[in-house]
Amino acid sequence: MARTSLSGPASLSELRDAVRPICEAHPVGRLELFGSLAFGAGKSDSDVDLLVEFVPGSDPGLFEMGSLQSDLERGLGRRVDLLSRRAVEKSRNPYRRGAILARPVTLYAR
Repeated sequence: MARTSLSGPASLSELRDAVRPICEAHPVGRLELFGSLAFGAGKSDSDVDLLVEFVPGSDPGLFEMGSLQSDLERGLGRRVDLLSRRAVEKSRNPYRRGAILARPVTLYAR
């Protein structure tokens, strides 16, 4: 798996190229970016906020989430906050749910 380390603010194209091989090695159906990098306001030390949706029929647990997060951090060279899209959609906090789901940017779709 090719590794791309992002030392500064990354373009969406760079992020897409970096996450593709990682997502293909895991049962990822869709990976979306939200937060500061999605809006072009990220800094060189910004973490990468991601929503993951797994392939239907896969049964990912905490181990798979942790493994995916670790691989993404290694591949991107940044801290990654990885959230399950399904968990966010079911969140009881409408403000958090609305802020995260308002305008995510798709980085990968199988």
